[in-house]
Amino acid sequence: MNNSNIGFMQGRLSPVVNGKIQEFPWGNWQQEFIVANRIGLTIMEWTLDQSRLYESPLMTRLGQLEIKKLSSDFGIKIPSLTGDCFMQSPFWKMSGAERKNRQNDLIKILESCDFVGISKIVIPLVDGGRL
Repeated sequence: MNNSNIGFMQGRLSPVVNGKIQEFPWGNWQQEFIVANRIGLTIMEWTLDQSRLYESPLMTRLGQLEIKKLSSDFGIKIPSLTGDCFMQSPFWKMSGAERKNRQNDLIKILESCDFVGISKIVIPLVDGGRL
């Protein structure tokens, strides 16, 4: 079966974390590339939480290089990111230094996405991020 146009959101090929189906799979994120390849999926949507934001592989140079290698090795494209971090800590609802810090996070996220080839960012305007 060729699923070349079917993708998955990161975390969906991993065990549920803390009772949440949509949370970065810290203990299993590399394995998702292997599983996706094995079942014929070629597209992943990365997910990024506010918690441990700068520990995320997407946000570190070593992690970015590992993402690129795994993507290449297993034929998985990552064209998009769901920024749950924006819903969890929306800069548009903050002011002062806190707002500036979250806006700086956005800039770093954009730079990180560019480095690994992510060209689309989903900013959820639901829950804590609703307008």
